[in-house]
Amino acid sequence: MSNFTDESENFEMAFVINLADGTGREFYMTDSGAAVALDAPQGDEPMILRTDKLIEKNLINLKKKFPATCKLYAVELREFEHRRQNLRNSSNKSKASE
Repeated sequence: MSNFTDESENFEMAFVINLADGTGREFYMTDSGAAVALDAPQGDEPMILRTDKLIEKNLINLKKKFPATCKLYAVELREFEHRRQNLRNSSNKSKASE
């Protein structure tokens, strides 16, 4: 018998709002409303949203604050952490080779 049922009962989705500007830079939104570069060595914790209604509400509010050239989207927390780590690592490698 599978443990899938037990695992799915404890599984909770968590999302982070990301922003891509017109130049290709990526940022994430914090609880304070700040946009922090995804490749920043350190920064505030991301705003974590757990329901689709909160995601939609925040996306609508944030779209009013940023130019139309910016793309706002929600990304699953694990994917966000993976992407942030990859960008930080590549940024560190670039600085080390200079």
